[in-house]
Amino acid sequence: MKRSNSCALCEGKLVQEKDLIIKNGKTFTFDIEKCTKCGHSFSTLEESERIRKEINPSLLMRIKRLFSKRFEKLDIINGRVL
Repeated sequence: MKRSNSCALCEGKLVQEKDLIIKNGKTFTFDIEKCTKCGHSFSTLEESERIRKEINPSLLMRIKRLFSKRFEKLDIINGRVL
């Protein structure tokens, strides 16, 4: 599907931008297209779904992340603490 380079509301020019979403001290980047004329922003469904999964993961994904984390070891013998 070919995307147009004009706003669906006012026919202004769309420019690629990155929006920041901050939740619980974590920052997520969100790719959007913003109209230079009216300021309305547009995003793709895939990008919205990617952000939704990062911000509010399912219970299964939370359990999977809990067991897949690698634990860092303290290297006290060499004088380094990670």
